[in-house]
Amino acid sequence: MNTYSEDWRLDWDSDLSVLLKNAEEAEQGLSYLSPCGSEAARKELGSYYTPADVSLFFWTEFLRLTHIHDYNDIEIFWHRHHFVEPSAGAGALIFALFKKGVEIGLSPQQIACIHLTVIDINAVALDFIREQISWLENRWSIVFSNINYECNDFRRHKLTESSRALLFFGNPPFVSNPRGSKWRNLFADFLERSISQGKKDGHCHFILPVSIAFSRDYAKLRQQMRGLGKSIAISSFDNIPDTLFPSGKPEHTNTNKANSQRCCILTIFPTNKAKILSTRMHRWGKNQRQQLLSSPPHYYDISDYDFDDQFPRPENEAILRYLDNTNAAKRFASLICKGGKHKLYVASVARNFIGFREEASSGVHCLAFDNKESMILGLLILSSDVFLNYWRSVGDGFHVTSANIMDFPLHTNFMNLITNEIPMGNRMWKNRKQFVKTKKHPKGLTTSYDFSTAALRLCP
Repeated sequence: MNTYSEDWRLDWDSDLSVLLKNAEEAEQGLSYLSPCGSEAARKELGSYYTPADVSLFFWTEFLRLTHIHDYNDIEIFWHRHHFVEPSAGAGALIFALFKKGVEIGLSPQQIACIHLTVIDINAVALDFIREQISWLENRWSIVFSNINYECNDFRRHKLTESSRALLFFGNPPFVSNPRGSKWRNLFADFLERSISQGKKDGHCHFILPVSIAFSRDYAKLRQQMRGLGKSIAISSFDNIPDTLFPSGKPEHTNTNKANSQRCCILTIFPTNKAKILSTRMHRWGKNQRQQLLSSPPHYYDISDYDFDDQFPRPENEAILRYLDNTNAAKRFASLICKGGKHKLYVASVARNFIGFREEASSGVHCLAFDNKESMILGLLILSSDVFLNYWRSVGDGFHVTSANIMDFPLHTNFMNLITNEIPMGNRMWKNRKQFVKTKKHPKGLTTSYDFSTAALRLCP
């Protein structure tokens, strides 16, 4: 253990807190490179700056998942790994890493021994990081002799051979690739290159769009991750009411688009027994932000999940059990009758309830049934907490797609309960005016029916 005094440790930690704050402010500027701070400039580079609190949570969670708890753990880990930041920005995640190392007990000299490759296509960003590192060196009479700064595109950069295990980390650019590219979004290129270079003992730890967990565009990438024989942990975060990235999208007035990206923190790490772990999609208000980012998230073990090819975000244990026992069940599509005269109109977006409309319009799914009893069954199913929790677990957190509805499994026990509630469903539909909710928008007023307070509730 080092022999430095507690006062010294506080000064060291304080200096790193300042650098982390500087990096946060600098990254906000780097996210908007044009003088007017336009969304177009930010979108071109796919920049979402990483806030200081998220940066610290990012590493706290990595250390917890990889069982690095004390000084001996971090000292061994520090000397066995070569850290690679493929899209460094202003270095917020680098300085957060240093700060977490100090909190566990590393001295300035030990921090400075880090083997680190810093890559970014923006030379200004790299210069900023160099300046901050230089300030630390002068302030503490230390030398970071094993940091390589590379102004390059990570996809084409050849890493120097290292005897150490590679740890790729970062917040790669979220930006659409040209049509015809292997992956729809650039972040997937960064992830694939990282996992392919990580070898048997490598780690990956990235902030990514939550679509990596469910989108068909990345199904093959999820297969690659599963095939590594390593453990995977994914913690997911919504973008309403609060969002991890406060930068937002300034050109949008729509609340959902004006808030920032729905995202996740993906960790891939070697373990004796490979597991896949996933949290629910976290939702929180601004006054809950500190608690969220200072508390360990709860992971569900989804290693045996085989309902579809995604990494679900289980809303609770009950819905995970439901999905684990429905492979042979009929799907909601079995209730549908093309050309049926009895219709349900379901809103194609949701938040806290599945909305029903009175008639067809844009943004509405029209579901046709052969008879009224089937329609009422459909109403009871889609307004139940089981369907809402299912959608929250396998949907994108905003859109209610046709596939979300049609693929919903109709477990026998669940259908027995639903069928017994048909009289209640008839009353709900007959008295639907009591369940009206309205929402203003630029083009007028939208009226929906929210039956969640009267519908069947089975999940705890």
